[in-house]
Amino acid sequence: ALLGAKSMRPRHWKLLIKATAATDFTAPYEDENMSLKGLLALDLHKISNEVEEICDQANKEEKMENTLEQIQSRWSEIVFIMQPYRSQGAEDDVPLLGIGEEDFESLE
Repeated sequence: ALLGAKSMRPRHWKLLIKATAATDFTAPYEDENMSLKGLLALDLHKISNEVEEICDQANKEEKMENTLEQIQSRWSEIVFIMQPYRSQGAEDDVPLLGIGEEDFESLE
């Protein structure tokens, strides 16, 4: 189940192949007709801790990527407002950058 997760990107398969020192293995992203026999030939059970670490890393990276996409999406919708501000005794206005009330509430 861990190896079949969509979070397993080519970079993770390369780490698995490197960990097994396999030279004749073609990863699933390169071979749509990959058989179970080919996967078993890697002897992943011998390095199960490394396999779990790589799969865990892939899951964590996917979560971070999803979070970053949500943050980017939210911030791309924010409209910034420039308001002049004049402090006491100052001759010129200073522009202040702000956001609308709705945007502020949604970011909290």
